[in-house]
Amino acid sequence: MKKLMISAFVLLMASCMQAPQTDLEGLKATIDVSQSAFDARDPTAIAAIYAEDGAVMSPNSETVTGQAAIEDFWMEVLASGIDLGVAKTTNLYAHGDVGYEVGTYAVTDPDGDVDEGKYVRIWRHGDGKWQLQHVTWNSNLPLTAPETSIRASDSDRLDEILAAQSEQARARYKYRSPRETLEFLGIEPGMTVIESLPGGGWYTRILLPYLGADGRLIGVDYSLDLTSSFEDTTDEDIAEAKAWVETWPAEAESWRTDDSAEVSAYFHGSLPESMHGTADAVLFIRALHGMASSESEGGYMSEALRESFDALKPGGLVGIVQHHARDNMSDDWAQGENGYLKKGYVIDMMEAAGFELVADSDMHANSKDQPATEDFVWRLPPSLNTSEDDPELRAQMQAIGESNRMTLKFRKP
Repeated sequence: MKKLMISAFVLLMASCMQAPQTDLEGLKATIDVSQSAFDARDPTAIAAIYAEDGAVMSPNSETVTGQAAIEDFWMEVLASGIDLGVAKTTNLYAHGDVGYEVGTYAVTDPDGDVDEGKYVRIWRHGDGKWQLQHVTWNSNLPLTAPETSIRASDSDRLDEILAAQSEQARARYKYRSPRETLEFLGIEPGMTVIESLPGGGWYTRILLPYLGADGRLIGVDYSLDLTSSFEDTTDEDIAEAKAWVETWPAEAESWRTDDSAEVSAYFHGSLPESMHGTADAVLFIRALHGMASSESEGGYMSEALRESFDALKPGGLVGIVQHHARDNMSDDWAQGENGYLKKGYVIDMMEAAGFELVADSDMHANSKDQPATEDFVWRLPPSLNTSEDDPELRAQMQAIGESNRMTLKFRKP
């Protein structure tokens, strides 16, 4: 009896000490699937590889936990234009339902700079499949501590530039929020920026010194065909428009210093081939409604957006600030003649041109702007076109303030 009990105990211990079955081949196959998801630049497919409580622990950032948050994380990474390259597994070990993967990576940013490093991924087997539980990585490149100082310096420089603007320009900061707008749209010193319809240079006077001597600012005006099609356009207007590519840069030169960006100009519809793939950003600040109002006649807005796509580098940005028509207004009213456009229309047009929506801000929203069907945007400040002889109405319009505006950021893939 005693020998029987000892034998049973030995068999039990042996079964307990036996290593659990490991699906190493299944793990290798899942790693291949994960690489395919990254190759396809599909954030949804990438997030599906993770466990429901999976986590991304990227350097110098808070941990991102859960599939939905992880999908947003990778969507933002991919939208930045980074080429993630191919991850190479150097060590792979699995025991039971846990797998450990160590490897190397090489990624390329939109400017062509390469970052090489190493990563660790922890896999967990459950519900018949391998899922990614945790991932972290770090670069082989040395720390670039001065970058923080550079950014702080840029911020101080922008403050100085904004403070140096005219009293009339500064009075509109509460409506235009230039610092917040430029930061949101990703405009930085040294960039090549295209500014559509710069007009009297309200933003131009800020951008020239902010972009700095290493930057370039290119103004763009309506195509001459579109200018000629507007009602009440005179021969004098057309002659002035034809000379704009020379007169506007000459005027902008008077706003420059030795530390300002270079300046040039062209017409929408005539982008020089030499400029293809050279711009970092395009700005349409209250500039789309005129082109949209004539879209059905000449496709002017579509042309400007396609041209912007051609001008931008991969990963280049488009910033849009536009008078925003509320959804309860009719599509006919919101086609641009009244100054307003619907957000859905703008997004559809941008996506049709090949852009991806990156971010949407309500920094320029104004709930007091509630136009009726007989209204247009120029009833409001600073134009006040309908109240020149009516002080009471003028006061009402000033109390509303400047228009309700959408603020959108797009990226060229």
